[in-house]
Amino acid sequence: MRKDDWSPELYAKHAYFVPKETERIVSLLDLNKDDTVLDLGCGDGPLTLQLQQQCRKLTGVDASARMIEAARKRGVLDARVADASDLAAAGIEEQAYDKVFSNACLHWVKEDRQDAMIDGVWHCLKDGGRFALEMGGHQNIAAIHMALIDTLGEAGLDGRAHSPWYFPTAATYTTKLQERGFRVLHAETEPVIRHCPVGEDVGGWLSTFGSSFFNACRDDAERRRVRDRCVQRLAPVLRASDGAWSIVYVRLRIVAEKVPRASQHKLP
Repeated sequence: MRKDDWSPELYAKHAYFVPKETERIVSLLDLNKDDTVLDLGCGDGPLTLQLQQQCRKLTGVDASARMIEAARKRGVLDARVADASDLAAAGIEEQAYDKVFSNACLHWVKEDRQDAMIDGVWHCLKDGGRFALEMGGHQNIAAIHMALIDTLGEAGLDGRAHSPWYFPTAATYTTKLQERGFRVLHAETEPVIRHCPVGEDVGGWLSTFGSSFFNACRDDAERRRVRDRCVQRLAPVLRASDGAWSIVYVRLRIVAEKVPRASQHKLP
């Protein structure tokens, strides 16, 4: 079983923007009060709770039991622990949902599990159902990603093998969805600069999101050395002259529609 390294407290501090800066992707979901919705990768649930209040029925799923516990405490009525690439294991039924929503989750699904995840979404959607997603796109957090890979390499470890992320281009992911039975209605990318908490460097961000890299280290001392070395590497790129740190994200948003099997030969 995959180790659960997620901390709702650290996530709320260093990913404060995730549930807040969602107006665009929520608008693309085109939610109405009669919809049944699956929130794929609901995390600790602040956005999920908002969606729950706007539809008939909502199910939130997340791979982290800690995050699901936090979502339940927040008021999400149906929150389940589930790997995004194995939704059936959480009792997600076929053709049960009008819409599937995912924000800041799918780049955590490794590339070799993406097809299984997309197939699961296809099966749980009703015919013609909508899949609205926002994830990290190509070159998302590029400087941080490279620093983590290279710093593990300095320690004699394969940093690329320990990367948990998949950041595709819009064209690549559009093709992937089309190959799995979806018609892509819209795709866009947006670069975004986000600031670290006042007075802090990227160390807290690394501790929150970089556990897959640090778990490769041999002991706690090596973990600290790798983290500190990453911060040192990133300072010339991410630290401004006034000492403030910021991170460059690339957001990929896609809206797709489930095409019934009998109609898939008509896909463009």
